[in-house]
Amino acid sequence: MFYGEPKEQMIAFMQVQGIEKMYEYIISKGWNKITEVVTQPWGGKTCTLTTIDGYIISIFE
Repeated sequence: MFYGEPKEQMIAFMQVQGIEKMYEYIISKGWNKITEVVTQPWGGKTCTLTTIDGYIISIFE
């Protein structure tokens, strides 16, 4: 049904409360394709999660 290599693309934005807890949970489950939580100049916190097929989910609080 699908041919070729997956492309790295941004597919979603997800807003959460408690981004640090979510980050720790993901890491504790053995997933290592998540960036560190970064505090942005506008005051929000962000990180990105890369899925198994190369897509990127941007997470923010």
